[in-house]
Amino acid sequence: IVGFFLDDEGKTICQQIIGQDIALTQEGKRRDKMLNIAVDDFNTCEGKNMRNVRNPFATFNLLVTSLPHFQQDLDQFLANDSLIPISEWLLDVDEDYFATYIPGWHNLADFLTADFKTEHLLRIRKVLSQLHAACGDDDDTKLVKMVQKLPRQKKGQWKAWKKLECRLKKELKQELMHVTHNLSKHQRTVWDLGFRNLYENKYISGDAFSIFDKDGRTSMPHGLPSTSEIAHTFSLLEGSLQHVVQRLGRPQALTACRSILNGFLPYKLWAFIEHHLQDTLRRALGDPELRMVPDAANPPMALFSGSSSNTVKVI
Repeated sequence: IVGFFLDDEGKTICQQIIGQDIALTQEGKRRDKMLNIAVDDFNTCEGKNMRNVRNPFATFNLLVTSLPHFQQDLDQFLANDSLIPISEWLLDVDEDYFATYIPGWHNLADFLTADFKTEHLLRIRKVLSQLHAACGDDDDTKLVKMVQKLPRQKKGQWKAWKKLECRLKKELKQELMHVTHNLSKHQRTVWDLGFRNLYENKYISGDAFSIFDKDGRTSMPHGLPSTSEIAHTFSLLEGSLQHVVQRLGRPQALTACRSILNGFLPYKLWAFIEHHLQDTLRRALGDPELRMVPDAANPPMALFSGSSSNTVKVI
């Protein structure tokens, strides 16, 4: 059970788990742990001077599961007498669930791909992925700016990197210089724009700095399935939604969240995913007239250059 609380000024809302049912554990572990789902503590109240912490102004039930296990876990969840009675439910779909990039490299690649050969891009990606190990991650913005300046950096001038407490081996220095020197004027321009985008673009989160992580180090989920695999996932979703509707009725509200500008949702799959999502919702809810309406607060779609999130309301 999750509670919503107000801060002392009554202006900011935070949330935290206020109760868990032991009956929903297995072998002493929570269900999400059994399914190897990594979740945080769902607490945004830390560091706040809260009042009435034990008296939330609103509560809701939270079930963490996976799509293949959803129907089974929902039935067990609903059979629990300690639940808050469910009078209504909301459906929010994150479109990057169906296919997702780890932001960072893919944001940068949008700027570089047209002007750099594939082999060159692979070398750039490989050398960038060594920089967190060499420089740490205490000041990623400064690190991005240092890399941004590399095409203009003269050979042997590494003093600024030392100030950043980077421990660059000779081979790493050589490779950084090799991939960034002798660029054409246009290549230097797109290089500058690409890295500037990582720290100036308001839609890109700090996850973009995973560009400096060694492959496999990040714990963020990611995957780029085929369209047939995505279609299969939508089939599972449709069956699960129909099951929920049978148990709880139709949702009170429907929203879908795009994550294109922050680099999570692959642009080339966005149209495919959103089309299938709309069709899946129509069938699952028995509403052939259901359609998506962009939220008025969305950034303009002209910004979808191929790379935060953009929300659409489903009515």
